[in-house]
Amino acid sequence: MSLFRKSALTAILFLSASVAVAAPTADELLSQIDADIAAKRLGSPAGNNAIEKIWQFKDSSPYDQRINSRAYTVGEFYVGLANKAIAAKKYAEAQDNLDKAWDIASLTPGLSKAQDNLDAATGKPSVATVQSRPTPAAAAPAAPAAEDNSAAIAAAKKAEDDKAAALAAKKAAEDEKAAALAAKKAADDEKAKTLAAKKAEDAKSAAAKKEDEKAKALAAKKAAEDEKARQLAEAKALKEELAAKKAEQARLQAEVRKAEEAKRNAAAVAASAPVAADENDDEEDAGGPVSSSGSKENEPAIASFDLNGNSVENRVTDQIRGQLEPICQEIIDNDASVVLHTPSLQDARWLLVRLTLCVRRIDKDFRLRHSYDIATGVQPSVSLHAGRNVSLGKKARQ
Repeated sequence: MSLFRKSALTAILFLSASVAVAAPTADELLSQIDADIAAKRLGSPAGNNAIEKIWQFKDSSPYDQRINSRAYTVGEFYVGLANKAIAAKKYAEAQDNLDKAWDIASLTPGLSKAQDNLDAATGKPSVATVQSRPTPAAAAPAAPAAEDNSAAIAAAKKAEDDKAAALAAKKAAEDEKAAALAAKKAADDEKAKTLAAKKAEDAKSAAAKKEDEKAKALAAKKAAEDEKARQLAEAKALKEELAAKKAEQARLQAEVRKAEEAKRNAAAVAASAPVAADENDDEEDAGGPVSSSGSKENEPAIASFDLNGNSVENRVTDQIRGQLEPICQEIIDNDASVVLHTPSLQDARWLLVRLTLCVRRIDKDFRLRHSYDIATGVQPSVSLHAGRNVSLGKKARQ
C-alpha cells in the first residue's frame, strides 16, 4: 500500500505542476470518479484512477457527502477481492486489499466481517482428536481334524466320489454349452428385432423432421426480422432519451455552477466572521489535519508515544504492529482521543489504518477519535488526550 499511495501522490503533484489548467470542479471530479469506477480504474494507472480522485475530492470539498457512495463502491470492490484471497488462503494479499478498504472507507459494508474472517483464518489451528481403532478379535483355534480309522474304506469312497464328480462335470459342460447357444440365438433375435424397429422409426420420423426444420427456418427468419425491427426502434428511442438527458444535464450543470458561485460569495462574506463549530459532523470524517501553527489541542496530552520513523516511512507492518499494541490498550483503558504526529498526511493515513485494526482487535465496539498534526521533519508519534464527544479535528476548525 505504501508504494501505491506514494505513487498516487507523485502523480497528482506531477499533473498539478505540469498542466497549466484550472482545477476541476466538484461535479467534474464526481463524473471522472464515476467513469473510473465503471472502467475498473480503481487504484491504477497512476494519475488516472478512482482512489486518487476520491482523495482529491475529499481534500478540496471535505464537507460534500456525495463522495461517500463512491468511496463505499471502491471499498466493496476491495472487500470482494479480499474474500476471494481468504478463500484461496492468500492471507497477505487479503490483508492488503482490506487495508485499501479501511483507508478509503472504513464503514464499507462487509469490511468488518471480512477482517474477522481473515483474523480467524490466520489464528492457530485446533488440535485434532486421535481416535484409537478397535483391536480385532483373535482367531478361534481350529478344531482338530477327525481321525480316519479305515484307509481302505476312505479309498473306496474317494473313487466313487471322483467318478460321480466326473459325470457331474460332463453334464454341467453340456448344459453350459446348450445355454450359451440358446443365449446367442436370443441375442441375435433381439438384435434383429431392434434393427427392424429402428429402421421403421427412422423412416417414420424423416418426413416429420424435414417439416420441422422447414418450419424452424421460417420461424428463425421471422424472429430475426422482428429482432432487427425491435433493435432499430430501441436505438431510436435511446437516441432520443440520450438527447433529452444531455439537455437536462446541461441545465443541471448550469444550476450547479450558479449555486457554487453563490456559495463562494457567501463564503467570502462569512470569512470575516467567526466560524461556528459544526456539531452535526460525522465523527468518522472528523479526522482532518490539525494545524501546526497553534490551533491543535491546547491542554497537555495524557501520554505521548514515539514511533520508529523507519517503520512508518517504509510501511513495515510487522514492526509497527508491535509498537502500537500497548498504545491501543492505553487508548481503550483511558477512553482517549489521539493525535497522529507525522511528517506527511500519507504517513498519518497509513498509521491510522494500522491503529484502527489494532484497537478493533482489542475492542471491536470502540470508536477511535482521531486527528492529525502534520509537520515536516517531525518524529512520528501518537499522543493521547482526554476523551470527548467532539474529536480534536473538529475542535481545530472551531
